[in-house]
Amino acid sequence: MARALVTQPRILLLDEPFGALDFVLRREMVRELQRIWLESGATALMVTHGIDEAVFLADTIVVMGRDPGRIIATVEVDVPRLRPAGFFVDPFFHALCDRIERLLESAS
Repeated sequence: MARALVTQPRILLLDEPFGALDFVLRREMVRELQRIWLESGATALMVTHGIDEAVFLADTIVVMGRDPGRIIATVEVDVPRLRPAGFFVDPFFHALCDRIERLLESAS
């Protein structure tokens, strides 16, 4: 992450940045990424299999299906920034996670 930010990029590309982390550390890093990202002012594009990460961090989630990769839906996350750690237990957060999970299940 430090190498990606040292040049002060206008666009930050993240491909499964927390894939190898356990649940607790992943949640910590998601909150830290949010802070760093907002301070940097960069546009971020993140690829993740973590629905909760996407809902916590994104303004717009593009849900993709399987072979060939195709867009199933675009979901707006209409929640202001800075999202507090408590957002993970918010009913709206869980409703969005459930909606995305249903979209993925229907595409299989």
